[in-house]
Amino acid sequence: GDPDPEVRREAAEALHVLGTAETLRRLDRRPGHEAARALLRDARWDVPGAGPVPLLGQPGGLTAARILTTMRFRRAMRLAEKRWAGASAGGAAAGTVAGLLGGLVLRLAPGSHAPASVAVTLAVVGAIVGGLGAAGVGAGLAAAEAVARSLRGPSLVLAGAAGGGAVAAVSNLVGRWALEGVFGREL
Repeated sequence: GDPDPEVRREAAEALHVLGTAETLRRLDRRPGHEAARALLRDARWDVPGAGPVPLLGQPGGLTAARILTTMRFRRAMRLAEKRWAGASAGGAAAGTVAGLLGGLVLRLAPGSHAPASVAVTLAVVGAIVGGLGAAGVGAGLAAAEAVARSLRGPSLVLAGAAGGGAVAAVSNLVGRWALEGVFGREL
């Protein structure tokens, strides 16, 4: 059967070391060359001195591009699964601390009539908001790591911001709907 993905990746990296151009020359138009070209394209980033692996204008290039996109999407999903829990926990912890401290400041402020429960309430809200926001940022970062192999820094910044921004936009909308439903006023 098919060797496992790690074995295939190691083989692709070894072929880059032996010579990318010669590997591609021998590979073209053989059965399965599209998947092999996609794997070589992905592996080249991890091998110092590896040559380019063009897709466009090559035999089976569009199929190889589709396979490469699918490979990177699956990797992004695996990374996101691993990182969402950690990012959410970190964001929830930070939100809890921020909410608790904010509630204490609000409670202890001169002339405050805030009940003691405000610190706990804001800590819970902070945990929820922090956890959700961090999950969005973590998902964006994981997607950028898996998909964007070049321009990595800007890709991480933009994808992390997009993930966090998407969660913020949805949270804002849901929050508005909830408040409108509870209080009957448009905000």
